[in-house]
Amino acid sequence: MVSPREGTGVRRSTLFILSILVIEVVALSALVWNSVRILNSSHDQLIESSADQVNDLLGQSVAPALAASDPPRVQAVLERLSEGANLEYVRVLDREGRVVASLGNPPEELREDARPSEAGPEGVYDASSAIRGEGERLGTLLTGHSLAPGRAFTSQAKLQNALIGGVEIVLTILATLILGLSFTRNLRRLEAGARALAQGEYSHRIPVKGQDDFAPVARSFNDMAASLTGARRELEEKNRALERQARHFRTLLDGVEAVVVEGDPNTLQLTYVSQEAGNLLGYPVTRWFQPGFWEEHVHPEDRETFLAGVSGHLDAPGSFSLDFRMLHRDGHAVWVRAINAVDRDEDGGLILRGLLLDVTKEKHSAERIIYLADHDPLTGLFNRGRFQEELERNVTYAQSYGHDGALLVLGIDRFKYINDTLGHRTGDHYLHAVASALQDTISEVDVVGRLGGDEFGIIRPKATPEEMEELAGALRARLAQPLLESGEYLSAATASMGMVFFPRNGVRADDLLARADVALGTAKEEGRDRLHHYHEGAEAIGRMRAKIKWEDRIRRALREDRFRFHYQPIIHLRSGAVSHYEVLLRMEGEDGELVGPGAFLDTAERFGMIGEIDRWVLENAIRVQGESRQVGRPVKLAVNLSGRHLGRSDILELMNSAIERHGADPQALTFEVTETAAVENLTRARQFIHSLRERGCRVALDDFGVGFSSFHYLKNLPVDMVKIDGSFVRALDRDEFDRRFVQAMSDLTASLGIESVGEFVESGRIAEILEELGVGMGQGFHLGRPAPWFLEGGVPAGEGWRSAGGE
Repeated sequence: MVSPREGTGVRRSTLFILSILVIEVVALSALVWNSVRILNSSHDQLIESSADQVNDLLGQSVAPALAASDPPRVQAVLERLSEGANLEYVRVLDREGRVVASLGNPPEELREDARPSEAGPEGVYDASSAIRGEGERLGTLLTGHSLAPGRAFTSQAKLQNALIGGVEIVLTILATLILGLSFTRNLRRLEAGARALAQGEYSHRIPVKGQDDFAPVARSFNDMAASLTGARRELEEKNRALERQARHFRTLLDGVEAVVVEGDPNTLQLTYVSQEAGNLLGYPVTRWFQPGFWEEHVHPEDRETFLAGVSGHLDAPGSFSLDFRMLHRDGHAVWVRAINAVDRDEDGGLILRGLLLDVTKEKHSAERIIYLADHDPLTGLFNRGRFQEELERNVTYAQSYGHDGALLVLGIDRFKYINDTLGHRTGDHYLHAVASALQDTISEVDVVGRLGGDEFGIIRPKATPEEMEELAGALRARLAQPLLESGEYLSAATASMGMVFFPRNGVRADDLLARADVALGTAKEEGRDRLHHYHEGAEAIGRMRAKIKWEDRIRRALREDRFRFHYQPIIHLRSGAVSHYEVLLRMEGEDGELVGPGAFLDTAERFGMIGEIDRWVLENAIRVQGESRQVGRPVKLAVNLSGRHLGRSDILELMNSAIERHGADPQALTFEVTETAAVENLTRARQFIHSLRERGCRVALDDFGVGFSSFHYLKNLPVDMVKIDGSFVRALDRDEFDRRFVQAMSDLTASLGIESVGEFVESGRIAEILEELGVGMGQGFHLGRPAPWFLEGGVPAGEGWRSAGGE
C-alpha cells in the first residue's frame, strides 16, 4: 500500500519549509517596496521643498535687478547664487516672457513638472515660479533641479534594503532549514518507528538524547512500543492458548466417534461439520456444506419424521433427540441418533448444534435381541418360548372352532454320537440342515420351532391322525436323504417323533409339550425312527411331570442364583501338597440339598439353558480366584471348559473381562478341555489354547487316553497338563495293561515337559503306583473329596493317603 507521502512525491516537511520561505520573501519584498516607496515620496517632498526654497531665494535675489531692467546684474546674481544649488539650468523671463538671463542648458521645450516623480528620463525636475517685487509680478523664474543625487541615494538605499532582505532571507532559510531538518528528522524517526511497529518490529525504539522538545515524544513513543510489545506478547500467548485449546477441541471432536454439526435449523444448511462425517456416510466433509445435503441424505421413509422433529423446536428452542436413517455413499442405510439443541446466537438468530451418532450396530443389536427373544440363534426357527406361545394360540383357536390340532415333537436319533465322534461344529451343521429340511417339508400353515438340543416341534392348527401320519412319513423320507449344508453333503439322519392332539390330550402348552416328549421317549425306546401317538398312562405322566419339574428347577436356580461350587484338590503325589483345586458345580434344591451336575446338565442341554450355566461358572470361578488374592490367601483353580466354547471369541472376551474386573491372576487359572472336544476341530482348538496361554492361563487336556490317536494329537496341542482318564487309573493295582498304558502316557508327557494328573485315585495303593510310574499329581476321593471350602495345607492331617488300604 502506498502512503500519502509516497503518493504525492513531495514531503510535507519540504512544502512546509517552502511555504515559510515564500511567506518570508513576500513579506520582505513588501517591506522593501514599502520602504522604497516611502523613501521616494520623502525624496520628492524634499526636492520639491528644496526647489521652492531655491526658487524663492533666486526670485527675491533677482527681483531688484529685474525691476531695474538690469540683465547683467540679473545674470550675475544667478551665477553667484546657482553655485552648489544642484541646478541643471536657470532662466529668468520678464513680464513679456523674454529671456533676461540664463544659466546651464535648458531643454528646447520647457515644461513644468507637478512633482519630482513626474520628471522625465533625463533626471531633471522642471519647476517655475513668479518673480514679484513690491506686490507686482516682475517675471518668471524657470529652474531645472537635478534628481541624480537623490536617485543615486534612492538606488543605494534600495540596494542596501535588498542586501538586508537577501541576508535576512538567507538567514531565514538557514534557520528554517535547521529547524525544519531538526523537526522533520524527529518526524522521520517517529515515522520510521511507526513503520517498524506496523511491520511487527516491536523491539524497535527511538534513541532519546538530551532534553529537547522531542525527547518527551520519543519517550512516549518508546513507552507505547513497550506497551504494544507487552500487549502483543500477551495476545500471542492468548492466541497460542486458544490455538492449543482449539487443536485440543478439534482433536477431541475429530476423535469422538460422532459427527459434530452446527447450522441453520430453518434451512438445515450446515456451517460446521467435524471430520468424523467422512466416516459416517463416506462423503468428503466438504460435501456436507452443500445446500440441502443433510435433508437429501435422510432416508425417504424417515425424512418427514426428521423434518417434523427439527421444525417442532423452531418456536420453542431446546434440546431433543431423533433416531433416523441416512443414506451412505454406497447406498446402504445408516442408523443415526441426532442429539440436537436449538438455541439463539449472538445476533438473536436460531442456530442448531448437535451430535450425530452411528447407532446402526445398536439398532441391529436391538433388532437381533428382539429376534433372538423369539428365535433360535442356530437354526433361525422359533425358540421354545415363542413356540409355546404359538401352541397356546393354536389351542385357543382349536377350542373356538371345535376341531383338533396336532403337536409333533421330533428328536434326531443318535445325535449325541454325531457330536461326540464328528464334533460340535458338525453337530451344529446337522441341526441347521435338519431345520431347513423341516421347513421344506411342512405346509405354510404349520409352525416349526427348535425346543432345545436335538428336539424340534411342529404345530399343525387343524389335523387328523391320518394327516399327521402322512406328515411324519414325509419328514422321515426327507431326512433319509443326504442333507446339504454350506455346500457340503452330510450323511442322512433318522428321527423319532412323539405326537399329541389338542384339545383332546390337553389345553396347557406345558402339558402338551411334556406329553409329546413322553411319546417321543417311547418312540426311541421302541427302536427309533418312528412316530408314536401319546396315550395316557401312570408311567408316562410321571416321566412328563419329572421333566417339567427339572426344567422349572433349573430355570429357578438360574433366576435365584442357587448354583454353588465345591472344590476338589489336585495333590502332588511326592510331597502331598495341594497343587490346585478343580471347580465342581452343584445346584441347591428348594429344601437346601445339593444336586450333582449329572442330575440336571442333560436337561439343561436339552432345553437350551446350558450356555447360561457355562457363563455363570466361568464368571464366578474367576471371581473366587480374584477374591482369594484380595484376602491374601490366593488359590489356584481348574475350571472345566465346555467343548461348545472352543474358538468362540465371546467366551474369550468374557474370560478376559472377568479377570480384569475381579483382579484374578491368570497364571492361577487352569482351563480343562476334554480330549474329544479338542480334537474334533484341531485348528480351532489350537488357536483357542494359544489365546488362553498368551493371556497367562494354563490349559489341561481332560480324559486323556480315551480318544483315537491321543498321542498324535498331544503333539499338536500346546497344553500344560494332561489328566489321565480314570478308566485307566481305577484298576492300576490289578490290571497290568492299564499300568503299561499309564506308564507310556507318563513317559510321553514327561518327555514333552507336560505335567500329568491321574484321576479316580480311590486308594493309597493306586496313589503309590501312580508315583512309581512317574505321574506327578493325583485326584480322587482318597486324596480329597469335593468340599465347599479350601484345605489349609496339602492334605488334612490323619488322612493317611499313602496307606495301602483303599477307601
